[in-house]
Amino acid sequence: MKNWISIVSLLIFFGLCGCGSSFKQKSDLSFSTGDYYFNMLDSNGNKIASGKFSITSISDNTATGLYKFENKYINDFSAFEVMSGEFNGQLDTEKKTLWMNTNPKISDNNVFINITAGKFSYIGEWRYSTMRGIQNWGKIQFFESK
Repeated sequence: MKNWISIVSLLIFFGLCGCGSSFKQKSDLSFSTGDYYFNMLDSNGNKIASGKFSITSISDNTATGLYKFENKYINDFSAFEVMSGEFNGQLDTEKKTLWMNTNPKISDNNVFINITAGKFSYIGEWRYSTMRGIQNWGKIQFFESK
């Protein structure tokens, strides 16, 4: 009888360990092609805009795609003028980070985004940079489109 209890206890233990590891794997996020909704916040946490990024291609750690604003909550935000609707960026799969240039045809007067895929969310920062340096910055949140 003791052997049966030991065997059942071991089966339950290994079963719980197996469930725990599969849960961890499911919760780890990464970047792939597809749609991501976003919220863009200013440095005080106020929402500036929301919309959708579409990663259309990932090749050799380079990501490219399109984005569009669905809502602009602050109309006089000067960076809107320089955001072209397309982006390119560098993907670091080991660190799970994506650096994005939201106006790849111009080297200055640009919004750069650096975002990290965490366990349960995508979060990062954006910086509006001109020839005179960083003019504005804030946080950005991504949400996978399901």
